[in-house]
Amino acid sequence: MAKYIEFFLLTSLLFLLLGCSKNQDIKPQVLEKKTLPTQIMSEPKKNIDTKVLKVQKEIVEKTEIQKLLPENKKKPSTKSIITFQAHTGIVTSMALTKDNRFLISASEDKTLKLYDLLTRKELRTFKGHKEWINSVAVSQDSKYILSGSDDKTLKLWNLETGENIKTFKGHRDSVTSVSITENAKYAISGSVDKTINLWDIATGKLIKTFKGHKASVTSLVITPDAKHILSSSFDGTLKLWNIDTGKEIRTFKGHLGGVISVVITPNGKHAISASNDNTLKLWDMATAKVIKTFKGHKYHVLSIKITPDANYILSGNSDETLRLWDIKTTKLIKTYKVKSGEVWSTLISSDAKFIIAGSYRSIKIYDILSYI
Repeated sequence: MAKYIEFFLLTSLLFLLLGCSKNQDIKPQVLEKKTLPTQIMSEPKKNIDTKVLKVQKEIVEKTEIQKLLPENKKKPSTKSIITFQAHTGIVTSMALTKDNRFLISASEDKTLKLYDLLTRKELRTFKGHKEWINSVAVSQDSKYILSGSDDKTLKLWNLETGENIKTFKGHRDSVTSVSITENAKYAISGSVDKTINLWDIATGKLIKTFKGHKASVTSLVITPDAKHILSSSFDGTLKLWNIDTGKEIRTFKGHLGGVISVVITPNGKHAISASNDNTLKLWDMATAKVIKTFKGHKYHVLSIKITPDANYILSGNSDETLRLWDIKTTKLIKTYKVKSGEVWSTLISSDAKFIIAGSYRSIKIYDILSYI
């Protein structure tokens, strides 16, 4: 009897040990399966609502875009997180679609290119311009692309198909800057011929010409209320224009050299300009007076952008750097060394999570969240 009891206890203990071991092998597999969203997406049960699955898919896609950014914020890096090597010349201008997923670039190689930032792939090349392309803009609905070139024309493209829908002719010299109104009814262009033109996108006809600059128009931006245009020029000034009347409202003077780029804060109260006098300036839109001057660049400032909250400025420089500035203090926060030539074009995503630099043959994307 004692031997039977001893045998029973031994076998029971052995059974328990084997059972625990088996459960331990299974447990992590179950947990791993539960943490894989792809299995939920790829093997849905019949009773799962397809609308729920669609929302889940969108969440997964947003998560993938967020993976562009480094996870460890305690150790910020100024190294690029994505690099595209596509153009055979300088990347002169760039634009992002409203959802920050698609990037369009313009180049001196006479082409435009479209990239998917989610898949990190080049999708399409747009060909048609005969000379260097200086500027590119995208419509608010992300359906159309507008480009301006040294061939004196503007071209309207279908973003999805790559088709050249319309060509706008009227400038007497290179088109340096282009923009599309929010309702996509009008195109606006600046030129080396010292003028700004307003075009009807539907008909391709020239509506109005704005005259007043004494040198090439280098950059232009539409005010948030869509009533005015602010332009910059190599004549060293900025000018504010009334879109309806075509009349000049005021002139901004203060730079010691040509003004290369200009942006307006989201509330429309201030403007920021970049010049080949190596400075940035913050202006009062109502009075045309200089509020602050940002110094630190050793060479020409070629491009600027502002964060959506209007707290920071991003500037691209001919010394191959990107610089992030605090608007309130005018202090330089961070310098990104691009190391692929002069930074001709810059972008900030609308959610202020990443920044983009366009230089010689190269497009580089950097983290910005670590510094703001």
